[in-house]
Amino acid sequence: MPDFETYSIVKWLHVLCMALGGGAAMIILILVGFEDGREDLKGMTSILWKRTAAWAFRLAVVLGVVLLVLRFRMGDHPFEARYLHLKLALVVLLLAFSELSGRALARARRSCCSSWSPSSRSTVTPSARCTMPPGRPGAPSRAPWRRGRSSSRAPLGGRHG
Repeated sequence: MPDFETYSIVKWLHVLCMALGGGAAMIILILVGFEDGREDLKGMTSILWKRTAAWAFRLAVVLGVVLLVLRFRMGDHPFEARYLHLKLALVVLLLAFSELSGRALARARRSCCSSWSPSSRSTVTPSARCTMPPGRPGAPSRAPWRRGRSSSRAPLGGRHG
């Protein structure tokens, strides 16, 4: 049976998780472009991001913390290196962006003007071109007799009590 060092195994698992997360992120960002043209792909990127890229980055951060603990237990002083503080700041930013990306992808698919881009030659702003009523896309709009009233009031001609 070969003799493995714990530090080496954790380090390779950390690199593997980062590579899988980065590769999944690239594939998902490529798929974003295909969502506009195909109805069956709508919303798929946010689900894929939450299931693959986000978990790979989370696991990579956990394994990175384990690596730091192992370095401390081995008697090293990893915080003496000048680059580690910058690296930790970048890791926190990467994790924050990774956690927010799934929600942002889902929100972009539900917005009514998601196909607008600044490169379009139209002088109309995206909010002026939006033809959908406010509220959830696909939800029925409120009846005219219900505007401005609370939901507990009966419509005209209904029972008043």
